[in-house]
Formats: sequence, C-alpha cells, structure tokens
Amino acid sequence: MNLATQFATFSAGLTIGNLPEPVIEKARACVLNGYGIALGSHPTPFFGVAEEAALAMDGERPDGATLLGSGRRSTVAGAALANAALFHGRAQEDTCGVAHFGAILLPLLTALLEQGEGSMEDFVPALVAGYEIGGALETAFSARTTAAGLRASPLYGTIAAAAAVARLWR
Repeated sequence: MNLATQFATFSAGLTIGNLPEPVIEKARACVLNGYGIALGSHPTPFFGVAEEAALAMDGERPDGATLLGSGRRSTVAGAALANAALFHGRAQEDTCGVAHFGAILLPLLTALLEQGEGSMEDFVPALVAGYEIGGALETAFSARTTAAGLRASPLYGTIAAAAAVARLWR
C-alpha cells in the first residue's frame, strides 16, 4: 500500500465517534485559538489587503462565503484567502512542527461549511485529517525542505488542506 493510499484510508476512517477524547479536545483548542487570533487581528492591515485581492479575483457574491473582517461575501476561495489573513494576522497561530496549519485549514473548512459543502459532523474529523496528514509530511520532510528555502506552511499546508477537504467531502 503506497503512502497516498494509507493517508486516504486513515482519513476516510476518521469519525467523531472514533477519535480519542484528547484529540477532540486538542482540535477544539485549535479552533478556539484560531478564531481568537482572527478576532484579535481585526485592527491589523492584512485583512484589507487580502480582501481587496479576493474581491478583485472573484468579485462580491451576495450568496457567497463570508469575509470575516468585513461581512462582505465572495467565493469559497476568496473567503479562504481573505480570512486566512485574519487567522495569521498576529503571527500567533498554532504550530505543527514548523508549519501553521490552522491559518489554512480553519478559513477553508469554515467557508466550505457555510456554503453547504460538507456537514458539521465532519468538521472535526476533517480538521484532524488535515493536521495529521500535513503534520506527518512536515515531520518527515521539513528539515530538508526548509533548509532548501521552502516554507513549511504553504508546502505542507496545501496537502493538509487537500486531506481536510477530502475528508469533509467524504
């Protein structure tokens, strides 16, 4: 069985019912931490820049996902981009080794759920899938990739996001 198949099997098998309580509590702490930082980042200039970029790319969508800093709405991708600026705005986000997955996963999963692209019962398992799979790769490879000049958050966060969305969408 190759690594991708192992990750897929692991992710697909995650449910709120089979996650150990300490894992659920850690996931909840990550959610509270992420949203707390997002709230504290409102006075920073980063959201405004990201919001402008999101709206320039995808436009305003009355039925779209919420841009948390202003209440305006855009696409899932636009909301994930702009809201990630809030989740990272104070540079105090969580760490998984040297990567910061919460600033990537939380805005993306939030926007998808808001748009009806997943179920709340799958939110925590999807979040755990993202952290675990991104974290496994970050642990295995970041010493080499960081030394080569690649930042762990965007490199492994992209894979973490793919794993989280795959689990959210079952």
